[in-house]
Amino acid sequence: MQNQFGTVNEIDDDLKWLKNLLLVYQSKPENIDFKNFFQKALFSNYQNFVVIDNLIYFKQQKCTPISYLYVLPETAVKEVLRLGHSSIFGGHLGTKKTFSKILSRFFRPHLKASIIDYVKNCDICQRTKNTQPIRKGELKYLTPKLPNEIVTMDIAGPFTTSKDGNMYILFLICAFTKFSKAVALKKNTAENLTVILINDWICVFGVPEFILSDRGANFQSMLLELLNEKFDIKQLRTTAYHPECDGQSERFVRTIKSMLRCYVYANQLNWDENLAKLSFAYNTSVHATTRFTPHEMIFGQKPRIPLDLVFKKVSKFRILVRT
Repeated sequence: MQNQFGTVNEIDDDLKWLKNLLLVYQSKPENIDFKNFFQKALFSNYQNFVVIDNLIYFKQQKCTPISYLYVLPETAVKEVLRLGHSSIFGGHLGTKKTFSKILSRFFRPHLKASIIDYVKNCDICQRTKNTQPIRKGELKYLTPKLPNEIVTMDIAGPFTTSKDGNMYILFLICAFTKFSKAVALKKNTAENLTVILINDWICVFGVPEFILSDRGANFQSMLLELLNEKFDIKQLRTTAYHPECDGQSERFVRTIKSMLRCYVYANQLNWDENLAKLSFAYNTSVHATTRFTPHEMIFGQKPRIPLDLVFKKVSKFRILVRT
């Protein structure tokens, strides 16, 4: 697709028609004949289109700063939908998260409807996902005010032993930013949990003030308590009768499990190879609570994802506009 990039507007007859109009008329012209309904839909947004470097962009006036969305040719829609939803960096996430990834980068009339249809009819999602409604829990402890103030921990497994000998998944979630990590473990022991917490979280984000965990013996071990004492981390525990109060951890665990099923249903021995990519897919999707991606919340900028690389020239232009 990148090889066709320079002439992609010429390949799409409707975009070629629109570009010719934009190059001739600065203001919306009158008495235009339309060959189809798609041209009419494009023309209704005429004032929002601009031609830059021979490519058509949709200018989002209401955004601060102003955002420029690349106008997708028909030939590119299928690949964008695949990257935004079905690829490992799309994660087979739901409609809303797929919206956030695609509609924040591209424009095309009826693109939202195309996303809904694509996700709804995704064969892998239909075969692997549980359609039963999920009861949401709520975090009933301290309300975080800063990134990395409260980190929740959970563990799932045992799963089928992977080629690398992993059987468990440790989940770490920042309660404020919702930034999350899923890390494979060979054994569900305090020693392993402590090593992962130090290497994969503390050495990257710093020492949290609180850790919220369930009441499992592995989390209550003397070693983890010594770790808390060493780093001055205060440990919170979900109650024995209501462990679901750690709601965000429960939801992330369910989400990652659902994502894993989409990619390992044919090969149960490589599930651990995809955890980092699926965590990335989750962290680069808009979170319903914050309305930002966890990546933006913790790093202060929008993530550059593989979907941005479909059209290198567009990606480069969008970076220049933002700066």
